[in-house]
Amino acid sequence: MWAFPRRERAVAQEHRLRLRSHGNRPSQAAVRTDVLARHLAMERAVGVHLYIAAREQGVEIQSRMFAPLAGVPEDPATGGANVALIGLLAHHRPEAVLVLARTIGQGFDMGRPSIPEASAEKKAGTVVATYIGGRCVRMMKGTIDLDQGVYS
Repeated sequence: MWAFPRRERAVAQEHRLRLRSHGNRPSQAAVRTDVLARHLAMERAVGVHLYIAAREQGVEIQSRMFAPLAGVPEDPATGGANVALIGLLAHHRPEAVLVLARTIGQGFDMGRPSIPEASAEKKAGTVVATYIGGRCVRMMKGTIDLDQGVYS
């Protein structure tokens, strides 16, 4: 069974999240987006970003991002979602002054692993900056002609 560290449990409780174990490691958990769609306000949701504290494969958090209504069954590297996550985690920490840094794993189940480094700065009880970075591998190449509106 997986368990959140104490402070992440508090975040999960505040946001009324539910976590169930099926005996697998977090990165191997199956996600049924049809079930998520029944429980989320899909008219406002673009996707679903799931995470769990998991020290495996050199990372501290495993995350997965699904946006099937936007044509993205699963995203192997979601900087925007992960930088928001580190800000959320820092916000819910009790320290008034903090630099929180985590190594996040995503895309392992797809065979396209990404390992971004995320950090957040908190001053006087307020998150004032968030950062995301890492290395990348080009997956495609193309051009956009904005004058003609033609995409290739």
